[in-house]
Amino acid sequence: MRLVRFNAPKGELKGFDKYHTEIFKQVLSGDSIELNLTKTNYYTYNGVKFCVCDGLGELDFRDYPNNVDFSLLKLRVLSDFLIESIEPTKESEKTLLNEFLRIYDLNISKGVYYLDPPYFKELEKELCLC
Repeated sequence: MRLVRFNAPKGELKGFDKYHTEIFKQVLSGDSIELNLTKTNYYTYNGVKFCVCDGLGELDFRDYPNNVDFSLLKLRVLSDFLIESIEPTKESEKTLLNEFLRIYDLNISKGVYYLDPPYFKELEKELCLC
């Protein structure tokens, strides 16, 4: 569970499974609520899709729009980009690389592991050991 903050004190929160079937609906009366972490499911708030990952602090719902699993991002792709400026050729690798960099920068700006999706810390640790 993680506390999620919304930008308005009132709005409609919906939960969906991985098949896009609505599994719950709730009208929020406050500006934050505790929600389950997502792996394959997701939420919408007033029509804006978001997901919830592990991390420290209150999550702004706009900061994690999609579930990300960094187990599919190869260390070689990341190190090639950071050290030699070699961009990956596969679109899926580019997407994961960009998400990793976005989350890394956001975590640095917050000073904590604000967003900690699956395998983020492991990949970061491996990168530091190279």
